[in-house]
Amino acid sequence: MEDSIDQNLLFWLNYLQKHALTTSDRYVAFDMARSMQWLLFDMVCHLVLGHSVGFINEHEDCYGFQNVLETRLPIVEKFAVLTEINAWIKMISCIPIVRRVLPSPQDRDGIGAILGVAQKTVHARLAQGVLPKHNETMLDSWLRNGVDGSLAVSEVTIALFAGSDTTATSIRALLLHLISNPLVYARLTEEIRRADANGSLTSPVVTERETKALIYLQACILEGLRVFPPITALRERVVPSGGDTLNGVYIPEGTNIGLNLPGLLRNEVFGPDPDAFRPERWLDATPEQRQRMDRVHELIFNWGSTRCLGIRLAQMMMGKVVVELFRRWDLVTQRPQRPWNSRCHGIFLQKDFDIRITAALSVLPEQKSWNGGR
Repeated sequence: MEDSIDQNLLFWLNYLQKHALTTSDRYVAFDMARSMQWLLFDMVCHLVLGHSVGFINEHEDCYGFQNVLETRLPIVEKFAVLTEINAWIKMISCIPIVRRVLPSPQDRDGIGAILGVAQKTVHARLAQGVLPKHNETMLDSWLRNGVDGSLAVSEVTIALFAGSDTTATSIRALLLHLISNPLVYARLTEEIRRADANGSLTSPVVTERETKALIYLQACILEGLRVFPPITALRERVVPSGGDTLNGVYIPEGTNIGLNLPGLLRNEVFGPDPDAFRPERWLDATPEQRQRMDRVHELIFNWGSTRCLGIRLAQMMMGKVVVELFRRWDLVTQRPQRPWNSRCHGIFLQKDFDIRITAALSVLPEQKSWNGGR
């Protein structure tokens, strides 16, 4: 799986090198929001299906996917909390005239077109009969373990949308906080470029293990997810039969309990400054404090049967993308007063994140290193 991620990441980095850099004779305001969306979609698609859709290659919204998402997500958000209406819509969706307005694999653009890609790939795999034993995709693994064709199409579609969008949001938010905090930016780039100068980072793409050894990077990733979780939906749980008591309050059975994740992640368990982006909190915490922080932080990926299965992949992608950007280049926002256009509908729609990218200043091995303090 890591090879697949590296392949797409390197392809994207080469695109940036050719088209996104500002030089002495060329000025470029590069929209990192859209580009990150396309990178992550191709990454996840390659992991799931064994091939990318082509967003990186074309560097545009090939299927009108982003446009459809931006127009329909606000509507979907409203229906997401109206479970009774959703059940009714599911019932009437079998009526031909209603079915025509829903996404279809025969659509030429939008969500339906992506659904069509998933359906064609699943049918092609099933037609092969023999699944590969090595270098298998997620789809191969699902089919090998007894998932039928229709369920496989659903799993593929969910993985493509859920895996790409949330990770893209996490990376964009982390980049914004990094380039908006000079002290954090300086410490992180020094760590990355020193490791590169010392030969501790593989080329052309850093390995997952090497990113884990960059302690400040890992603190930045944790802090980025904390201050800007990629999902704010309530993700309700239903109180079981007989009811339950929470903090001395009795909750009747059948009650939906929602999760206010942004509020929980700004809790005092993270220190006296929970609203601040300060990666050092993860390095300065005592073992007991760190344990309490970790337990709350883990709620980002949910708990129980709906816990995210792609945690490691998301963190791997975040680490690799950040390292490869900052080992090569310096980034600065074009509009500090309004760095991007970000709207929340349970998940985030982000655009106009214009960045100026320039060649990185070199870091010599003899330069003084950070001593771990602030």
